[in-house]
Amino acid sequence: MTGLPHRNVELRRAQFTATLSSDVTRAIARSIVEQKIRNQRTLLRRNHESRPDLALRRMRELIDSCRTAESLGSLLGIEGTAARVFFNHFPAMLRNPQLAFDMRGRNRRPPTDPVNALLSFAQPGTLSPSSSTSVTWQSQWPNKPDIVVEGGNAARNPATGEAAPLDDLTLLTTDSQITRRLLVPTWATSAATAQAARLGATLMARYPSFWPETIRALLVHSARWTDAMRSEFAAMTPARRREVLLRRYGYGVPDIERASWSASNRLTLIAEESLQPYGEPRGSHVPTKDLQVYELPWPKEQLQALPSATQVTLRATLSYFIEPNPARRGWKYKHRYQSHGLRFAMQNALEPLDEFRSRISRDLQVADGELPDFGEPGWALAHDRNRGSIHSDWWTGPAADLAQREHLCVFPVGGWWKERRSLGYWSKSVRYALIVSIETPITGVDIYTPVANRVGVPAAIVV
Repeated sequence: MTGLPHRNVELRRAQFTATLSSDVTRAIARSIVEQKIRNQRTLLRRNHESRPDLALRRMRELIDSCRTAESLGSLLGIEGTAARVFFNHFPAMLRNPQLAFDMRGRNRRPPTDPVNALLSFAQPGTLSPSSSTSVTWQSQWPNKPDIVVEGGNAARNPATGEAAPLDDLTLLTTDSQITRRLLVPTWATSAATAQAARLGATLMARYPSFWPETIRALLVHSARWTDAMRSEFAAMTPARRREVLLRRYGYGVPDIERASWSASNRLTLIAEESLQPYGEPRGSHVPTKDLQVYELPWPKEQLQALPSATQVTLRATLSYFIEPNPARRGWKYKHRYQSHGLRFAMQNALEPLDEFRSRISRDLQVADGELPDFGEPGWALAHDRNRGSIHSDWWTGPAADLAQREHLCVFPVGGWWKERRSLGYWSKSVRYALIVSIETPITGVDIYTPVANRVGVPAAIVV
């Protein structure tokens, strides 16, 4: 017996196969541009205060030109010409006598007049009107979202104040029934979720042996805040600013190329490991068990040879999955919601390895599963990185200083497996992915090859 065919799989295969044909992609592009110009022409014809015959005639000519365009570059030129005609006449469609609109074409980043500001309801690079954040959550709860991707935009009606999506501000995706139509508009969380899923699928296709924890870590590790995001909260104190950025934008916008490859001046090390966070109970106490210390194979000679003023960036990301408390506890103490927690810490410059281990020993863990301030200056997020089950942070400092930071430790903190010792879950092991990268601003320095020749990946030492 055979089951029913997987219609969605066959559909996706047919869609991907179609993208390899220049004839198919050109036909799709023609359809997109033609329909966009048709919609713009219809808006002008229906809503312009006086029928703009010359503009309508010109847009009709451009529609006809779409059907005979032989290249994607030609279609881009046609689309740009039509957009210029459309937005030159756009103000005449805004006929509220109580409002004075002064618009001279379409402009962005930033918009220079009220109409363009309304068209760009959210400034490019900032939060979409349909996004959800964790800004209002209590401080102990995770930083969400993890990453953000493009979700389109909305426009506000000047007369009613209502916001709604417009085709010009949405994204395009394939229709579920391609025999009916090829493309449909999509926006908001539906579009963003699909794009995030595609990024994850792309990484899984490139690295099929990687764990889900690793794929998640790669996406977060590659993410960066845009300039618009950073400037939005420039007036805040540094501590408040980083907290709001994390709770509003997560770790930022991911970059698939950065997530996939190490460049000569950007080195990425990946470890997939397991540890047992808790040991056998001693009376009423359940101790922590495994700490794993990584010796990082930095290219010391190359780092120390850089000019003394050179600032390098080290970024570390730790990703794992937790088991939520089935009793739904944890509204007060976050370690009673998560089954376990993991953290990472970095050796300071000139700090002996024995002192580093002592600093991160289980004796320094306080009762609620958190850790005291270990005094690691230079990290961007510091204690704000410790929420949730993915932790990412970056350190910036002199290259010679980084060359002396040779060890990184992954260690457990509290969770309900530890608190509810009668269930016996303290004996479970957990998986995690650790990603560590360094990047120099000088592109002529090769920090990748020496490490690749030396060891390839860091080795864990179980303590």
